[in-house]
Amino acid sequence: MNTNYEILKSKSKTPIWTFSGIAIFTAFIIWGGIISKQKEELNANLILTPQKGDIYEVKLDRRQYTLYKVEKVSGDTVFILFHQYETNKKSGLRGLKNKGDGGFIEEEPLPILKTDLKSMLETREIMDIER
Repeated sequence: MNTNYEILKSKSKTPIWTFSGIAIFTAFIIWGGIISKQKEELNANLILTPQKGDIYEVKLDRRQYTLYKVEKVSGDTVFILFHQYETNKKSGLRGLKNKGDGGFIEEEPLPILKTDLKSMLETREIMDIER
């Protein structure tokens, strides 16, 4: 009886499609990594060349998020307007963007050096840049 089992086992092969789920999952992981790396490189370039109207998604604290808007650029100094609202979820930033330019405090823009913006991006205080 044991020999019949061994003969049947040796003639049987695992179908290739059995491992297709693992291959698809691996492909998604690799694709996600590539997209993430490209976004990081794009943000690194955008932070070095800020333009009026750029929107920065900013993490203020563990569960505090808001937006900054570039009002003007003068040499190495970038003048930032703050959004008047904050949200406790990253997904809430979409709602802040939907408020338009009226959500930004139009008082005195805060001057920030480009090098400081770059370090904010490197420490992930600035999470994303929209141009």
